[in-house]
Amino acid sequence: MNCQYIYFISKNITAIESSYSDMNPYDLGIYNNWKAVFDEFTWKWFFPLNVECAQKTNYLYPLNDKYMNIINTDMNDFLLDNNNENIKEDGD
Repeated sequence: MNCQYIYFISKNITAIESSYSDMNPYDLGIYNNWKAVFDEFTWKWFFPLNVECAQKTNYLYPLNDKYMNIINTDMNDFLLDNNNENIKEDGD
């Protein structure tokens, strides 16, 4: 594994995403990024010969706390807007 891939795993990005200038919502911190790729820390991290981790598929990737707060705020605003529209329609 060369230094570039160590950097990619540490930042939880791909080669394509490395060219983006904005922040990465999937960056969970160095340890958690490595844990997402290689599972719990063991000596096997340095000798990734087991395919058990590769067989796990997860299509829901966690977001870091900053982006979770943004999503929650947006969802609350969306729900409030919909509620206000329903109240206006009921009042007419």
